[in-house]
Amino acid sequence: MEKEVIQELLPPELELDTYRGKAWLGVVPFKVKNMRMRGLPRVPYLHTVLQVNIRTYVTYKGISGIYFLTIDANKRLAVWGARIGALLPYRKASMRMTTRKDGIHFQSVSRELNQDKEKLDILYHPVSNAYTPSLNSLENWLFERYCFFVVHHKKVYRGDIHHDRWQVKRADVKINHLPTNFRFSSIQNEPLCHYTRKKQAFAWILKRIH
Repeated sequence: MEKEVIQELLPPELELDTYRGKAWLGVVPFKVKNMRMRGLPRVPYLHTVLQVNIRTYVTYKGISGIYFLTIDANKRLAVWGARIGALLPYRKASMRMTTRKDGIHFQSVSRELNQDKEKLDILYHPVSNAYTPSLNSLENWLFERYCFFVVHHKKVYRGDIHHDRWQVKRADVKINHLPTNFRFSSIQNEPLCHYTRKKQAFAWILKRIH
């Protein structure tokens, strides 16, 4: 998308990151499994949750990271905990993820805003073998991000994350409905779609950096 379209969605403290002059929005639906705090057992009910995040790519003082525009989840306690503990823009949504013969059907409808505008409905399936994107590729630029930024009351916070390099498969997606409040109508080319069956990640406590 044109960078001016995304820039309007960012707090002034963060700088939009671009790849060859273009800005990107990521739509990431997934299922969290076996979530827990280090050294503690899984919390019943909360260790598995469906989520979808809409994100863009930013820098702060030269550090590349992610900025979440929204994160929807299907369990209210998870939403409250992330809002309070990580200051992230979580919202409660009704979600369903179904594996079918023709792919994975993911549906999400936010309960907090206009439901007609906050609906995600996609069907996707992998179409290639798994591979690790090359270091200079757009895919590597999108995937290999190891922190996210939050701006709260003009204060900047960073959440560090760790994972090994992504292995992905190319995917086909049928888009039945996308949220309309992030100007997806401004998309200039076909979506770039990927699939991975699972990914282990670690996250650290949010820390203020400015």
